[in-house]
Amino acid sequence: MIELLNIIFSSLIMFLLFNSSQVLLLYKENQNILKNININLIIFFNISLFFSFVDNGIKYFTYLIFLICFLNSISFFKNLKNYFYILFIIINFVLFLKISSDPSLAWDGIGNWYPKVYNFFLGFSFFDLTETPRPTYPHLGAFIWSLFWHISIIDYEYLGRFIYIFSYISSLFLIIYNNQDTDIKKLSLFFILLIISFDINLFKGYQEYLIFSLFNIFIYLYYNEKNELNLSIISLLIINSAIWFKDEGLIYSFPIVLMVLLQKQKLLSYKNFYYILIYILILIFKFFIVTKLLPFVEVGGFSMDKVLNEIFNFTTFKTDFTLIVYHFILSFFKYPIWIFVILFLIFPEKKIKKSKIYKYSNYLFVYLLIVNFMIFHLQDPTILEWQLSTALDRLNLTFSGYFIYFVYLNFRSYSSKYFSNAKSL
Repeated sequence: MIELLNIIFSSLIMFLLFNSSQVLLLYKENQNILKNININLIIFFNISLFFSFVDNGIKYFTYLIFLICFLNSISFFKNLKNYFYILFIIINFVLFLKISSDPSLAWDGIGNWYPKVYNFFLGFSFFDLTETPRPTYPHLGAFIWSLFWHISIIDYEYLGRFIYIFSYISSLFLIIYNNQDTDIKKLSLFFILLIISFDINLFKGYQEYLIFSLFNIFIYLYYNEKNELNLSIISLLIINSAIWFKDEGLIYSFPIVLMVLLQKQKLLSYKNFYYILIYILILIFKFFIVTKLLPFVEVGGFSMDKVLNEIFNFTTFKTDFTLIVYHFILSFFKYPIWIFVILFLIFPEKKIKKSKIYKYSNYLFVYLLIVNFMIFHLQDPTILEWQLSTALDRLNLTFSGYFIYFVYLNFRSYSSKYFSNAKSL
């Protein structure tokens, strides 16, 4: 009973923290609760990054979180009048209970991420990570995990992982919430998206769903946010979060930069210049801080010399290509979302085929194939198959965040046609 009350308390903190109609004092978006929640999440990730560099940052941030929860309490109870928001809470809570019923960690969670989580939980900062395994691995997911663990009443680490589920479910609800469909159709589409993209094992300490959620949020806002300045700011905050969640966040977030720069026909503009400048400063800050931690910086576990040598190594190209293609196909069957991505790229709904999202989804798919091939081509050939079998499916799931809105639009359009034809019979 005490554990259940603790789960309820930890859940309530999360719902209070992110539900405000005033998006952390930036601007009001009263008509879309889910948009508020997702933008608040992105801003929260970036504030968390700041506190992760401060000794006892987890303690100071906790005080701020309780203050925000208090200020948001009125808007939270107002939002409870919204039927869909209540469903959002219920679905999150059911999945929280699912985690609590089996709170075990997977091997990556135990070996690479939990030591970082415990570092922050004890009140240490980013600069104390030198004693943890792979200290240059991005740490932001670990800090957020430790933060919500610290906020809980009872000392159970799995409570910190609720934020991973919350981010994932929030991003799915975002894309189905603000349209004219019936509630039944919205929920049906939500559960389809959930079924084809959900893997409970990835909530056992892995970081993939954090970046998946960021990419999903960006794509939705890219096609629906009317204020260009807001989109530019949010996209930079998304990039800054992604590169501190996982190493792959750096290269996987590059399409965001291109899409924002190409949003208007005029590529050479002051707006784009400032955007590129801030993007470069974000990257410089990342590499500067990491070199403060370790003087010798590796990129994804490789020295720059090895990257340059392997990228032009064609002696293993044929073997690498065969293995990578084989495991690509296997990974597409592990997460059904990829079956639908490929299906809708080949057979898009007629209106969607003429839209920008279809063209960009094709470009993104090609980018994924090239980038993932290069990532694994750089691996030691003696362990390549092991690396592919343990990592490629998770990398592909991470990148699928770019496609889930595209899949949703196709499902929605095809279902509308089907029901329209059925009525006419």
